[in-house]
Amino acid sequence: MELAQVAEQEAHTLSARLTSSHAALRMIGRYGGGLVPFGYRKSPHPSGAGWCLTPDPDTVAIVREIVDDVRSGLSPVAVAGRLNDADVPPVPRDRHALLQGRPMGGRRHGRDFDKFRWTSGTLSKVLRSPSLKGHRIHKGQTVHDAAGTPVLIGPPLLTEEGFDSLQELLKARSNGSHPRSRTTALLTAVAYCSGCGGRMYFAVRRS
Repeated sequence: MELAQVAEQEAHTLSARLTSSHAALRMIGRYGGGLVPFGYRKSPHPSGAGWCLTPDPDTVAIVREIVDDVRSGLSPVAVAGRLNDADVPPVPRDRHALLQGRPMGGRRHGRDFDKFRWTSGTLSKVLRSPSLKGHRIHKGQTVHDAAGTPVLIGPPLLTEEGFDSLQELLKARSNGSHPRSRTTALLTAVAYCSGCGGRMYFAVRRS
């Protein structure tokens, strides 16, 4: 019984140390592991100790192309379709796998994929992430230092003004969307697309 209590106490102590360590790394802009924001890659920290994140030449061009498409008036659905038609690899999840030395694809919605396809949801996560400004993020939010200044992980892909204007554009389009109406389509949000694996929804085509 005593050995079990000691082991449990040690586990709690180790967990607290790891949590504190990762929090400290976030505050100084060092990469402590986890999902690498799309458009970035892991690089040696300028101090010579640990790692940081820097723009990824292989994906930063894709990010800027997506931003330009949205600003030109294309919807995230249209942009995702264009990327898939052009076979532009990889989506953030696959890119992270490649950076970790693992194969692309995996299991989603009960199906196996060799690689994942772009979706409007995937694009939304990329476009709305403060990491585009070079910010260190935790649980989707910018990490700030003791003075309230955003902690940077590297050169920004978008300026503050560029990011803010993009968010206003996305917000305006979202607010302008039509409200959902009741439907008798019983397979709404139940059936899945055989191509991308995403949920299928009922839509009325107007002539």
